[in-house]
Amino acid sequence: MPSNKVNTHPTSPPLQPIPAAHDARPFSTLTMDFVTDLPESEGFDSLLVVVDHDVTKGIVLTPCNKTIDAIGTADLLHRNVYDDTDFQTESFQTEDPNSPPRYSRNGIP
Repeated sequence: MPSNKVNTHPTSPPLQPIPAAHDARPFSTLTMDFVTDLPESEGFDSLLVVVDHDVTKGIVLTPCNKTIDAIGTADLLHRNVYDDTDFQTESFQTEDPNSPPRYSRNGIP
């Protein structure tokens, strides 16, 4: 009689890095996330983590507060990623037609 046991060691393909585009620039493909509920330090309790996934594999860690909103996040990105790297990206697109006109579709004021 065949066994209906769950395979607890399934075979999986090896991890493959996502290749960078041939014309990629630093921070043209990036992800961001928040690390929240940290012990307060110098008035901050969270971090904005921005990772470049193409060229540099670099990260930018920016202190912030858990109460930050979309406008505050865009300001942090502008001041700490775009101003420092002198690059723009098309990764940030808003689908909300009610987003403030102060920011363009790619997150740059």
